[in-house]
Amino acid sequence: RSEQGAVAKYTLFPVTSDNVGHEIFIKDSLGNANSRNITIKPDGSQKIDNVTAAIITISVNYGFCGLKAVDLGSGDYGWEIISKNLS
Repeated sequence: RSEQGAVAKYTLFPVTSDNVGHEIFIKDSLGNANSRNITIKPDGSQKIDNVTAAIITISVNYGFCGLKAVDLGSGDYGWEIISKNLS
C-alpha cells in the first residue's frame, strides 16, 4: 500500500504461513528516486532481513529492491532481501 507525499512510501503486506515464498519487487521505473526517495517498511512488527521495523530506502534513479516472504521459525514471519540496487 502506498502513501502520498514528497517521498513514495510503501508498507509491505504481512507475511503469513499462506504466503511464505511469495516474492515482490519494487522499482523506480520513472527514474526519479534520487529526488523522490522510495521507502519500504514491513507491516507492524514484522522484520526485513531479521531486523524489526527495518526501513529500506531506494535513493538511486531506477533503483530496485526484491523481497521474499520467509518463515523465521517459532511462528515468526518476515521479509528477506533477495536483490537490490538502493543507492
